[in-house]
Amino acid sequence: MSYMAVRTVRLDLDSERALAEVQRVTGLTTSAVLKRGIAAVRDAVRAQAEADPWEIYRRIDLGKGGTSMRSAREAKRAVRELLLRRRS
Repeated sequence: MSYMAVRTVRLDLDSERALAEVQRVTGLTTSAVLKRGIAAVRDAVRAQAEADPWEIYRRIDLGKGGTSMRSAREAKRAVRELLLRRRS
C-alpha cells in the first residue's frame, strides 16, 4: 500500500516557466519533476550536513591572494555571514 499526499503549490512566473521547460525537454509530468527536484534538494542538504568543519573551511573564498576580508577580531561573524549567504 502506498501513501500519496495531495499538496497545493503556488509557483511564481519564473518557477512556472522553469517547470514547463523541464517538462518539455524531459517529457516528465509535473509530479515527476517536483519529486526529482525535492530529492535533489534533499541529497544536497544531506551532503552539506555531512561535510566536516575542514571541508567547509576549505571551500571559503578568502579573497584575492588568500587575504582575509575582515579583521581577525571580526572573523567569527564574517564566517557566519558568509555561510548564511551561501545557503540562500
